[in-house]
Amino acid sequence: MEVIDRFGLLPDPLKRLFAVTGLKIASQHLGIIKIDLGAERGKLEFSNETNVDPIKIVNLVQRESHIYKLEGATVLRVQHKLTSFEERIDFAYQLLDKLSPEVTEAA
Repeated sequence: MEVIDRFGLLPDPLKRLFAVTGLKIASQHLGIIKIDLGAERGKLEFSNETNVDPIKIVNLVQRESHIYKLEGATVLRVQHKLTSFEERIDFAYQLLDKLSPEVTEAA
């Protein structure tokens, strides 16, 4: 990476900033306006124009009801132990992957 070549290894706060910024960009593409994950619980907040298929959310809540609960039409509550920053970022990316539309290849 050019940044590392030029300035050396990145300090942890900068690595976290890059991780959070990448997550924010990925979530905006899905129409998710807020991701707030703490050590034991958190939430995702969807915009009214989200690109996430509601069926995916319902299926996720049904399959993993011990982790996910719907609160109204726009909030997905999460209850899961995520003690470190890295665990929260990984969990958030995995959740975005579960909610992302299926990619189909053109023939």
